Amino acid sequence: MAQIYAVLQNGQRIPLSNRISTSFIQEAPYVVVDRTERYPRNWHRYIHSLHTVPNWNSYSTLETLLKSLNDSRVSTVVLRPLQSLNSGHPMIVGVWDLQGFVLV
Repeated sequence: MAQIYAVLQNGQRIPLSNRISTSFIQEAPYVVVDRTERYPRNWHRYIHSLHTVPNWNSYSTLETLLKSLNDSRVSTVVLRPLQSLNSGHPMIVGVWDLQGFVLV
């Protein structure tokens, strides 16, 4: 079965959950981290989300993720790695730390 991965600048591949969407945020990473720590259940109410992309592990999802990443207004990406499903903690990265997405 195909899987979408986020690829970090250091080459590390992070498998994304197909149960929780990837969010593209206008605010800086430190602001998003602050909001997720302060409001763990409803942090999304306190930030400006530009794009939210559900992961269907398909080429259309990959194209949408890449298009969203290239939006000049995006500063932060909130990833939901498969490993984080048990903890509930998202992975917050700045756009400069993310090389892109791949479908493998």
